[in-house]
Amino acid sequence: QDPPHVAADDSEALRAHLFDENQWWSRAAVREWQARSLQGDDLASDVTWLQQQAAGASDPPQRLRAFWALAAIDGAAGDAAGERPLPETLLLERLSDADPFVRSWAVRLLVDGCRRGGPQPTARVVDALVALAKDDVAAPVQLHLASAVARLEDAAAWRLAEAVAMHDAFVSDARLGQLVWYGLA
Repeated sequence: QDPPHVAADDSEALRAHLFDENQWWSRAAVREWQARSLQGDDLASDVTWLQQQAAGASDPPQRLRAFWALAAIDGAAGDAAGERPLPETLLLERLSDADPFVRSWAVRLLVDGCRRGGPQPTARVVDALVALAKDDVAAPVQLHLASAVARLEDAAAWRLAEAVAMHDAFVSDARLGQLVWYGLA
């Protein structure tokens, strides 16, 4: 029996696949959206739906799946108006999400394309990450923030490292210390 294909599925079917309990379907839907984006297909209605799910789905794993789909489409191409499928404003809003894993993925996606000597986040993003590092002690969030230090230029990296290091958990968690140390090195 041939494996199922999603290439012929319409937008409604891909949306249903995204939240299927079987993660194979979810991943297949994301790959298909990415392929369609690379082909230059008009995904405006799908992007709008995914943005709504990333911001407002009641279940954190659904918000994450929508994030990952938007990231795959965003990596392929923005729309004709120059707007990105995964806008900075959506990610900044998710830094205050109730779920720590959604917050940590927002951190990761905000700095995903950044590297020293290359593209850098906006000052608004750096300020938001530093504020989050000071206020949010959730382990996955702190881990992603510590990891982000390595992607930032020196001044921003030191600001973020200082904010991460100010918590008691920093002393007792060897991974945080190592990530910050390697990030600053």
